[in-house]
Amino acid sequence: MLWVVVLAALIAISVTTFWEPGRGSRRSGRTITVYGYSAMEEPLKDEVIPAFQEWYRRTHGEEVEFITSFSSSGHLFNQIRAGAPAQVAIFATEIEPTKLMEDGLITTDWRAFPDKGTFALTVAVILTRDGNPENIQSFEDLANKSVDVLLPDPTTSGGAQWAILALYGSAFLNGAGSPSNGRREPAAKLLKRVVDNAGSLPESARKALTQFGLGYGDVLLTYENEALVDISKGRDYEIVVPQSTIAIEPKVVIIDANVGEEDAELMQTFVDFLWSTN
Repeated sequence: MLWVVVLAALIAISVTTFWEPGRGSRRSGRTITVYGYSAMEEPLKDEVIPAFQEWYRRTHGEEVEFITSFSSSGHLFNQIRAGAPAQVAIFATEIEPTKLMEDGLITTDWRAFPDKGTFALTVAVILTRDGNPENIQSFEDLANKSVDVLLPDPTTSGGAQWAILALYGSAFLNGAGSPSNGRREPAAKLLKRVVDNAGSLPESARKALTQFGLGYGDVLLTYENEALVDISKGRDYEIVVPQSTIAIEPKVVIIDANVGEEDAELMQTFVDFLWSTN
């Protein structure tokens, strides 16, 4: 089925990124290198990292520097697999961490962390222009041929993969017929119609949001937290939360291959902090 194929596909797209060679090498000072999917940029840089730095300075008497990089989950995966020095990574889905564990780059099981590695929750939503001129109320409304849908590329964007699950799941739950055999085909057909309404496929949720701000598309499928961040900057958008949507569970992982023995405790301390009340 289409949604299965899309979720399984990951294309190795090269990106221009510079990093230090070698894995697990000693870095001077107390430094944590964090890679995150695009929607994590503001929460990490504006809130989480400053809070951790202040707490660590107060409790350990040391400064901690952070090196950060944000992109689509697919690009993060390709970068880390190619040797990028991420020590902690936050992915939009569990697909990429699972593959990195299979490759031996991750040995610490994130599923043993609190909430199986999910330290934040958001949901898939529809972002519309001011006043909701297309009168969008549900994912099913996006199948109308007159609606220009902006969707990130599912082969690189975890947000797009979650959106596809939300589309399919909503149609499946709300459709007629029995769940065992009467709803799958209509749900797949609805998903195809919505994807067919999508024009360009930006590589990440953030780039899709940027394009939406430039006037592309009538609606955007995105994370609720991404939509709220953009509206807080003065954008005249409206958020539609469909009656049936999906809870998005990003995963935080430690890239053990890039963590020397002397840094292991610091990485775990930072990860533990994500669930703390400090």
